[in-house]
Amino acid sequence: MYTIKQLPFGNAHKIILKNEETGEFASILPEYGANLHELHLEKGGKLFSVLDGVQTEDEAKKNEGYKSSKLFPFPNRLNQAKYAFNNREYQLPVNWPAEGHAIHGLFDKVAFQIIDQEENEEHAKLILAFDYEGDIEGYPFPCTIRVGYTLHNLGLACATAVDNIGEAEMPVGDGWHPYFTLGESIDDCLLTFPACERIVVDEKMIPTGELEPYNAFEHPQSLQGVEFDTGFKLLEDEVFVEVDLYSPKQDVTLKITQSTGENQYNYLQIYTPPHRQTIAIEPMSCATDAFNNGWGVIRLKAGDTFSLAYGISLE
Repeated sequence: MYTIKQLPFGNAHKIILKNEETGEFASILPEYGANLHELHLEKGGKLFSVLDGVQTEDEAKKNEGYKSSKLFPFPNRLNQAKYAFNNREYQLPVNWPAEGHAIHGLFDKVAFQIIDQEENEEHAKLILAFDYEGDIEGYPFPCTIRVGYTLHNLGLACATAVDNIGEAEMPVGDGWHPYFTLGESIDDCLLTFPACERIVVDEKMIPTGELEPYNAFEHPQSLQGVEFDTGFKLLEDEVFVEVDLYSPKQDVTLKITQSTGENQYNYLQIYTPPHRQTIAIEPMSCATDAFNNGWGVIRLKAGDTFSLAYGISLE
């Protein structure tokens, strides 16, 4: 049986989706951008905490590392926080002053509302929504963002849907920023992801326009000594793309599966923090600075909706 419970999280709340049989659970923070706070998955009768999320409400309020943040309406960097769309120029706040950019969207700390939930023998499902009125000067595009989490026997599914409720076409990008762990240094793990194209960036981490073929992790490779803060353009010849993080010591594989194809998660960002205990594997629908370079940006017409998803599982 799957259950849904609500517990305090400081002065806020966390919603727990749980498989009562296996003990697997996910917890979500509605008041902090529908943030995925915890995820415990099971293999061979053992529970693994696979997510490095915020630990306290104070950390959630700051979340300078964007742990598990929802990245909307653009993931990663927006050059000098400026862009042009349909012959108009827009200026957003600079929230990454070291480089002078806007980064990781606008809604990672807004309060989402629970609009639906379901618990039964097969899954626990939670749907949250945020209605944006278009009141940020640099992004005057009203929309509704819906985030869904479903815990089932194959792991956790994370879905997003966006409705353009305004009267004009809007630019959209979407992404996630989870930090994953298998409880050991990533130097002891192997990483696998398909052949793709590496996005070349300048000294301020903005794409130069160049793409380079990349297949170094097409087969399992050690992360020992490998540093990533790197974006990739995936090859859109599959329905989904899978990234695997494998621990030989524990014989367990964490799988991150993202939908690909038209208006889906066709980009990937991988980041290895200096402490080497976690790895950020970030599904993205567009490249860094997509509002300027156009790589993957979705032009969502008034009244239209798009949806996309990724999943996390353990084998």
